[in-house]
Amino acid sequence: MIIFDTGIREFKLEMTIKAIMDYEKIYGKSIYDCLAGLEENKLPSISDIVGILRFALQKYNHGIDEKRTIEIFEEWLETKKKMPIDFVTEVLIDIYKDAGLISIDNEEEITEETDNNMFRN
Repeated sequence: MIIFDTGIREFKLEMTIKAIMDYEKIYGKSIYDCLAGLEENKLPSISDIVGILRFALQKYNHGIDEKRTIEIFEEWLETKKKMPIDFVTEVLIDIYKDAGLISIDNEEEITEETDNNMFRN
């Protein structure tokens, strides 16, 4: 479990197996696709970021829908003065690591790759 601080509120996040399966069923792709794109210099889409956040919120914040998740994400962006890429390096990787989807070695590699390719076209 990780804590997601929007600057106004804190939310507990945990990506359970059920949440992963629900994400993959709704989005029609693997949860790993968001990170795999980083190797090709492609950042996850905002839809993917919000989708992962939504399902990571479910265990401790029952019933949060997409609209509410967007509000939470926007609150974090505005209050913390962040960009979506910051979510990838500061939150998304922790969600994956906490769920056992990546190792610490992968986290360092992914973060470095994202930082190096952040502004490339």
